[in-house]
Amino acid sequence: MEPPSTASVEILLQRGLDAPLELVRRAVVAAIQDQGVRGSVEILVTADAHIRDLNRRFRGVDSATDVLTFPGGAQEGGEIAISLPTAQLQASLRGIGVEEELAYLAIHGVLHLAGMEDETDEGREAMQAEMARIGAQVPLPFEAAWTSLYRMEGAPA
Repeated sequence: MEPPSTASVEILLQRGLDAPLELVRRAVVAAIQDQGVRGSVEILVTADAHIRDLNRRFRGVDSATDVLTFPGGAQEGGEIAISLPTAQLQASLRGIGVEEELAYLAIHGVLHLAGMEDETDEGREAMQAEMARIGAQVPLPFEAAWTSLYRMEGAPA
């Protein structure tokens, strides 16, 4: 059994944006404890323009996305950036609240910090199962096969 996580959590909301974040904090704490992530985890909830800039600078992809993760290495925390406008759109399409979508995106980011990948079918299925399992602990609405709209055909550019 893993010892309790010693990670600290900080959630930053870009100036001018407004979003409820208490459920996000609970989801992040549940995910880091579940995965044994240590160190500090910073989450920035930001606008599409900022996340597009981060995506371009760090991944060479000139488009917005829903969530980006910057691992600290060896499960030592890291940083997660989440696009609030994209979370709002995805929440609307899923029929859930924006805070719930932000919480799922944050869990997704923590799983990347813990070393999970979703670039292969096997990795994506494993990550979806973990997201659903951790989401149930928070609790979040059940979403067995949560996936980013950016992975779906016809996704926003």
